[in-house]
Amino acid sequence: MVHRIVNRIINPKVFLPLFLLAICFGIYGNTLHHGFLYDDTHLILNNNYIKHPQLWTRIFLVDFFHFAPLDPLTYYRPVPILTHALEYMLWQVNPWGYHLTNILLHFLNSYLIFYLIRLVFANIPLAILSSVFFCVHPIHSTTVSLLFNRGDLLLFLFILTSIIQYLKFEQSSKITHYLVSIFCFSFALLTKENAVFFFPLLYLCLYSAGLVKEKRRLFYIAVFFAVYMVYLYLRLAVLKIPFPQYDTHSVYHLDFILTLSNFLNIAMNYIGLLILPLKLYYHHGIIPIMKLSSQVILPFIFLIPAIMLFLWSLKKKKSILFFALFWGGLSISHVLKSMYTYSFFRLAMMEHWLYMPSIGFFLILGVLFVRLCRRTPKLSVLLALCVFTFWSALSIRYSNFGKDPGTFYRHILRNSPVDADAWFNLANELLELRNYSEARRHFKAALAHDLHAPNTPDIYLGLGNTYLREGNNSEAERHYLVALKYHPRFSEDWNNLGLVYKKQGKQQEAYAAFRRALDYNSESALACVNLGDLYAERGDAPSALGLYRKAFYLDPADAMFTARLVKAYLAMNDIKQAEDIIAKI
Repeated sequence: MVHRIVNRIINPKVFLPLFLLAICFGIYGNTLHHGFLYDDTHLILNNNYIKHPQLWTRIFLVDFFHFAPLDPLTYYRPVPILTHALEYMLWQVNPWGYHLTNILLHFLNSYLIFYLIRLVFANIPLAILSSVFFCVHPIHSTTVSLLFNRGDLLLFLFILTSIIQYLKFEQSSKITHYLVSIFCFSFALLTKENAVFFFPLLYLCLYSAGLVKEKRRLFYIAVFFAVYMVYLYLRLAVLKIPFPQYDTHSVYHLDFILTLSNFLNIAMNYIGLLILPLKLYYHHGIIPIMKLSSQVILPFIFLIPAIMLFLWSLKKKKSILFFALFWGGLSISHVLKSMYTYSFFRLAMMEHWLYMPSIGFFLILGVLFVRLCRRTPKLSVLLALCVFTFWSALSIRYSNFGKDPGTFYRHILRNSPVDADAWFNLANELLELRNYSEARRHFKAALAHDLHAPNTPDIYLGLGNTYLREGNNSEAERHYLVALKYHPRFSEDWNNLGLVYKKQGKQQEAYAAFRRALDYNSESALACVNLGDLYAERGDAPSALGLYRKAFYLDPADAMFTARLVKAYLAMNDIKQAEDIIAKI
């Protein structure tokens, strides 16, 4: 009896989930006390769609950054926003619950790696090691600790679950596994554009498991393609949300060899971060290879054919090494498109881009430990414990940098002083703290490092906001007008310019500015209220009431909007409507 209980406890299906859960909370439990930062402002705090269930259907009709002040980047990712909507029902704007979700998702993903490797290779020790290494490695600290990376966690969850369920369908022929696989694939498409890599990754798993020869499988795979075609039609033809077009400039128009060499350069740097994760700070940038005559390119010219020949030699063996290299290469191949988005002079390296590709690295590492264990068990166990402890300590350290905006952005700037985004976001944080002189200095530093001007309108808006809060209306107006030269459809800038004109007594200019703000963003509740205030001051109570009602509909939780609406009803002697609004609070 005792023997059966002991065997049950150490059974990987029982012990491993508990162990992984303990690891996740041991490492990332500190993030439960962290706040919101970076894109969380647009995705959670200012996203009215997640706050009101009656607006949830709109989540599936707009792009990911619908509430961002500048033109959206045409990301269509409704599922991450939907998770925030569900969280808002439970936690409101308490970040504790949102961070809890990220920790639980990382736990589930770590266990899915065990499940997948066990299904494909039937090697439980290898599956356990790969799963644990993935769970503790510090390269994932920013993915788990930063809420705006929720899409990477969810994409991993849906793609691996879909592949696992399809493999189980192949083993058992149970249609329920197949339907769950299609369902998860559909959710992956609605989570992130990279879900298209499901197809080569599924084929890789089938090939490695020896399941690619049956012709009947073509019909089942074709259904996934049909789902993808439906997704493309709805997104491109119905919703008219194109795929993201990155601002790549002339550096992207390099020939094939230079592009591939830069990709391999990025890949080698990523491998370096995985092997020695001693300098992690979320967003890295490295100097690109620009000329074929560069001495740096020579190793890559010889490395490219060598890698291709090596992979071809592994193909027939269906080895774990073949699976690991192809999984990593396929998962990271989207870098070919997005690696030139950092600036004209730098290649982009985002740590969260490694979340899925890193499986290949941990699989290879697991193979090395399994082989070492066969020869010297004690040494391998000691070495594994050292790696586990070292990575865990680093993960705790790096995840703690996201505890608040100031700490996070200063950590980035210590390691990358040319990061314009970090300068800009730290400036906004200082502005909120009313440290106006330091905010101006940081905005100007952001402007100096904003080499290809993607953030220039935002930076001038920040400078204008700083001067507006200081009471320097003329300087605020000047900076708002400069921002509009870069981006004439900048709704937030028009709204703030209207506030400046109102303070200057320029009522007609203020009216025109608020109207422009609403023309470019009809869902700007602040612009509705500001324009409504102008109508109220003119004595046009019906027009003011209409705008206040719209603002209240967009964000009924805002006390200012509620107060304006109640006041408007009282001004029109509509006591009953005012009482109804108060009763809803």
